[in-house]
Amino acid sequence: MDGVALAPFFPAITPLGEYMDALVGGARCQQDDDTAEYKRFLRSVLVGHGPIKTRLVLSEPVERLADTIQTVIGMLLKRESSSSDTQIAWRGRNILAMGYEARRDGTMSCAGGGWGVVNTYVNSSVVELGKRRWSVLLDRTGTEAMVHLLLHASVFLPLHNGSYNQISGTPLANLPMPQTTPIVVPAINALRNPATMRGAKRRHQDSSAADDGKAISREASQGSAQSEGKQRAAKRQRRCSNGNSPRQSAPQAEHLRQGIVGMALEQTNIMVDTSAMLYSHPRLARHKVKWSLPQTFPICLGITPGELIKKMFGRTPAFAASPPGHLLSLAGRMVKLHKKFNYRFHLFKRCAAPWQSSDTSLDDGACAKPDSVVGDNAPSLLEMASSQHDVYLFLQVCVRSVIPRDLIGGKHNHRLVYKLLRSLTNSGRFGHLDLGEAMRRAKVAEASAWLGKKGSCAAVEIYAGFLYWILSGYAIQLIRAFFYVTESSSDRSRLFFFRGDVWTKITRQALRSLESDIYTKKTLADATVSGNARPSSFGYSRLRLLPKEHGFRAISNLKQSFVVKQKTLWRGGNKRPLHEYREVPVTSTNRLLANSLAALTHLRRARPQLVGSTVTNVNDIYTKLKAFKDSEQIKPLLGKAPLYIGKLDIQKAYDTIIQSKLLELLETQLPNEEYMIYKYWALSPSFGRYRSSFLRQTGMSSESIPFGDMARSLSKKSRQVVFGDQSATDYLDTDSIRQLIREHVTNNMVRMRSGIWQQKKGIPQGSALSSLLCNFFYGQLEREHLVGLVDPARTLMMRMVDDFIVISSDRSQVLTVLEYMHRGVAEYGCELNKAKTMVNFEATICGERIGQAESAKFPWCGLVFDERALDVSADYSRLAQAGMLNVVIGAKSAQTTDSVLGHKVAVAVRLKMHKLFMDCGLNSRETVLVNLYQNFLVCGKKMHAICQQLPASSKGDDVLVKVVWDVVSLGYMLLRTRCGDKAIPPADVTWLGLTAFYTVFQRKQSRYTQLLVRLNSALGLPKFSRMARRHAAVVSSPDNEVALSISF
Repeated sequence: MDGVALAPFFPAITPLGEYMDALVGGARCQQDDDTAEYKRFLRSVLVGHGPIKTRLVLSEPVERLADTIQTVIGMLLKRESSSSDTQIAWRGRNILAMGYEARRDGTMSCAGGGWGVVNTYVNSSVVELGKRRWSVLLDRTGTEAMVHLLLHASVFLPLHNGSYNQISGTPLANLPMPQTTPIVVPAINALRNPATMRGAKRRHQDSSAADDGKAISREASQGSAQSEGKQRAAKRQRRCSNGNSPRQSAPQAEHLRQGIVGMALEQTNIMVDTSAMLYSHPRLARHKVKWSLPQTFPICLGITPGELIKKMFGRTPAFAASPPGHLLSLAGRMVKLHKKFNYRFHLFKRCAAPWQSSDTSLDDGACAKPDSVVGDNAPSLLEMASSQHDVYLFLQVCVRSVIPRDLIGGKHNHRLVYKLLRSLTNSGRFGHLDLGEAMRRAKVAEASAWLGKKGSCAAVEIYAGFLYWILSGYAIQLIRAFFYVTESSSDRSRLFFFRGDVWTKITRQALRSLESDIYTKKTLADATVSGNARPSSFGYSRLRLLPKEHGFRAISNLKQSFVVKQKTLWRGGNKRPLHEYREVPVTSTNRLLANSLAALTHLRRARPQLVGSTVTNVNDIYTKLKAFKDSEQIKPLLGKAPLYIGKLDIQKAYDTIIQSKLLELLETQLPNEEYMIYKYWALSPSFGRYRSSFLRQTGMSSESIPFGDMARSLSKKSRQVVFGDQSATDYLDTDSIRQLIREHVTNNMVRMRSGIWQQKKGIPQGSALSSLLCNFFYGQLEREHLVGLVDPARTLMMRMVDDFIVISSDRSQVLTVLEYMHRGVAEYGCELNKAKTMVNFEATICGERIGQAESAKFPWCGLVFDERALDVSADYSRLAQAGMLNVVIGAKSAQTTDSVLGHKVAVAVRLKMHKLFMDCGLNSRETVLVNLYQNFLVCGKKMHAICQQLPASSKGDDVLVKVVWDVVSLGYMLLRTRCGDKAIPPADVTWLGLTAFYTVFQRKQSRYTQLLVRLNSALGLPKFSRMARRHAAVVSSPDNEVALSISF
């Protein structure tokens, strides 16, 4: 029985035949004269269930199978209607009830329904249960057993590669995701056990695999888990009431203190989300600092000490309602210090603007930006941001000057608070601060002056609430009030802190350019429909400027749904007209475009000629590049002479698209067809976690495909995935797609500078359709202007949205394409960014010298091409230029080191283990080895970056060793699946991986002493004795310089 993907969700997984035999006394589901297909059906169909507490009596079926199914559906709908919370009822809805609704009149429904039940969508599960094999099972077990199976258990049909199709029970995608072991791979005992190092006798038993198997095959009942939880709660209450004993030794007292802190925070697991700092609107330029703080700011003017305490300790209402007198005096002192503190002076002192002198202020016009800040010779916009260290110094001086010292405690707690502030400013875009880990290092006794005589657990909870207020209620609000925090176009993880007045001045010219060139101002009356405060059917979107090196990228937030106020007119009792505003929810634009996106994606795959040379992912690049290298004209030339390569970039591709030309293209090129959009969900294990996705599959309306057949086809391309039908199908024709895109492109409304603007040029960035429409648009340009300029047998042209690359054995063909595109294509509004044009040979176009690649490696879209053999490697130059690896955990709850560290490093190694880099049929063996070694180098540095954010107490040597070996083993498994029989031997992969991790951690040897000892011992094993000489060229390759130069 293969139920690995299902085991974490249920106490027990049992084949259908065994489950029904155990449920019904005296039943025999399988008989000797049954067909092989029916026997296989009873063995392969799995049932997820809890403990079987009662056994049913075998009886004859009292109704047909169809009537039994309708009875079950009616009972499920009745159960849902009795639930008080509709959201809970929907999330817990049984798959069999999807597509059905209850009728109030009790009359007979349409086909597929029953008494009191109406069928709105075709339910594929009901269709599956109507097959004859289920009727045979009903005859042998009885109606009561079949009803029990469909009501209280989950049934899964087997598919290919260990995948399943769920046909009954609550959808697994709606259940809480369980936590499993990170990776299930073989282990090397020489790394795990120091006693077996250097030639000692090694055992062949895989202890880690056994532990993983135990973790995956959990079958503990819910009742026992609840009883254990009650026992732990009672034990925790007794231990907290005892407190610290003065007779205990120092180590025992510290151990008990850590236990008390852990128990006090065990249920809360508070995480401070640093994303709350993003995209605020600073008020520094309009008002004075003290009056500019928002009303939610904890120390706004006019607040009393009692109100401040309620804001600080709202998590402990009893303490906030009756605070001690000493705390009231400290709160009053804090309010006075806040009123006297000059925030503006310290902001200008710590976070000075690039053009600001030391003796200037905001009031005397010192922030007037010189003309040199914006222009062709302007410095990088990212250099205008305040450094993370300067922001930390500003927060530090605010905390030190405003919050009384007695509130925080002694020197130890002050250092802890400052360290948290530094972590806050250094965190990435998706970072989180674990308050529980901070409290394990805090000394609550230092704040006993205002905590009073509280119990140990109560004191920990109160002080934890105070620390949470310092971070989220004070520090983050300070950042929101004085800085605009955003990521950049080139680095989506790192945060940049722009002072409020600096951001206003550097974006002023960009906004003026957008208002004059791309958008046109609209009044509220022009932008609304029927007097409602919503334009068209898409609603408004907020415009956000994303900084680049020299300029901005305008992004419309089309993912977010919002609520608008609609004005209604009604007459009251005195017959006077009264106006009322009611809130109307507006669905997000991208959600409204989801079906159109699925239909156009299906069309792009069915008719690739519509998008020209477009490549959307590495799979497309691999397919085109391999076919080009295997062609008869190119294969004899590889490795002998350099091929000619050139790349070019379209300037402002999204903003220069001519809307009328795009709409005309959609009218003429899109075929008049009707599409059927299937909605389903898929749940798959991903490196120790489960990931659920709600997806769409497109087909032609004339070719209706049952979901069971579609799931069987999808399972051929995946492993251990659980599929489920949402029983919702949409129909969409080409005319409705054209109409929706026309409205989306021509009537895109954004809010900018407190006004409403309509886009008159280009297509909105941030739309789900923007990249696809761009591919259709420039695909038409290629067919009309570029196809006749090149010979497909000798030239390969690929385009990633607006980035072209041309590879040819003929120098003239590359120059012809570049010269044509440099002149521009006015018909399509296409102009090149000439500064980004690059070739690997000397070339001059229109009297201008074209930039030439510095080496034999040609970069394009994160890839590096060898000009002679066309081998492909990953480009790590952007990571090297960033100066840091801003890797964040992104976990919203405390997790074990195995689940976080193992998952993140496994995901990192998987990103570059693609056949584009690892296929020996595409690249040479030497290139594959170098790619593999570089991948392990970067993963080692990412592992160190993640370890820096994990609790110090959880980074044991055994955990680190396990993660290293699991990642190396995973690398070999992925390499074997990518290359098949041409894979590199496992010993070579292991040696390269261990050597890469040893090289990385040797630079941090004071922190990883034991890990380095074990890695060195493993590398000294006899089977690795000749590896150093065999792979010396790989380790010392000049191509590794970029990966080695990444600072961490």
